[in-house]
Amino acid sequence: MIVYLAGARWDAVAGTDRHLAEALGRHEPVLWVDPPMSWIGQRRRKVTAARLSTVAPGVTRLRTVAPPGVTRPGIRVVARLLVRRGVRRLLARTGQRARAVVLSSPEPLLPGWSGVTRIYYATDDFVAGAPLLGFTRAYAEKVQAANLAAADHVLAVSETLVETLRAGGRPVALMPNGCAPVAPAPPAPEVTLPGPVAGVLGQLNERLDLDFLAAVAADGQSLLLVGPRYEQDPETRRRLDELIARPTVQWVGRQPAERLPEFLAAMDVGLTPYRDTAFNRASFPLKTLEYLAAGLPVVSTDLPSARWLGTDHVDLASAADKFAALVRSRLAEPGTAELAADRRALAAGHSWDARAEQLLALIR
Repeated sequence: MIVYLAGARWDAVAGTDRHLAEALGRHEPVLWVDPPMSWIGQRRRKVTAARLSTVAPGVTRLRTVAPPGVTRPGIRVVARLLVRRGVRRLLARTGQRARAVVLSSPEPLLPGWSGVTRIYYATDDFVAGAPLLGFTRAYAEKVQAANLAAADHVLAVSETLVETLRAGGRPVALMPNGCAPVAPAPPAPEVTLPGPVAGVLGQLNERLDLDFLAAVAADGQSLLLVGPRYEQDPETRRRLDELIARPTVQWVGRQPAERLPEFLAAMDVGLTPYRDTAFNRASFPLKTLEYLAAGLPVVSTDLPSARWLGTDHVDLASAADKFAALVRSRLAEPGTAELAADRRALAAGHSWDARAEQLLALIR
């Protein structure tokens, strides 16, 4: 099996880890390992899923349990030991063998594995994003160094992050995010905004530049927000409340993955409004490729990953007024089947299956 030590639980908002694991599972068996959660946390979140379950073709999910206080330094060490022990016991009980361990979690879980191919896949700049993720910068630097030293291969999601990790003196390969085809669907009936509509898909939190979204709404454009709110900062909460209260804005919350094509069908332009931070500059937002896979044009903040795509179907802006003007211009354009097909073809070149093949080539 390929053991995938994920940075998020399987039932969280589907991100890089889950999409990649599903693609890997179409080729080889995968054991997905949730980050450890205490029994108190399970009870508080009303977790009822079995400890071991099949969650996708070729993918088995293992939920791991840790003592309460899993974010405390001493308990973190215990939690890591419990994760490794849980995986090894499961493999021994089922007669399976780990041929590779893929780590995308910021925790130092690669040390301690031997006799298998060890791959560290940096899906974000965990050092730059330490405060957002609840770590100290010193802790993030320490555990990243441990994972880099233990890995046989290192992959990073963006060119910016590749260069950052290469500063440590070891080879790092680029493996950007991918996307899946977006099936044709009728627009979601819940969307009541007058067209045309600009939309944001994904989590609403401190990573977004709310000045850019407020400028779009103030310009009188219909703005659809699809995704859960996970803000922590009171000021971000206040500004999100103000944005959602605008008459030209509709927030529909988190939606099941199978219904996302309906909400993409309700959009005419997809938005990637990330703040200009070191964490975001090293990221590769999934939503940009997902918009293109739905045949939509994109307006994004000027991120290196958006520039890397090198396409006229993605407009870039570094100021809120320019961002709003680009959205207005895109919304005024007549959409054509030919343009939509070009965007879908561009996205198809970045499929999750292609990313899985890149990873499997290292393992093989």
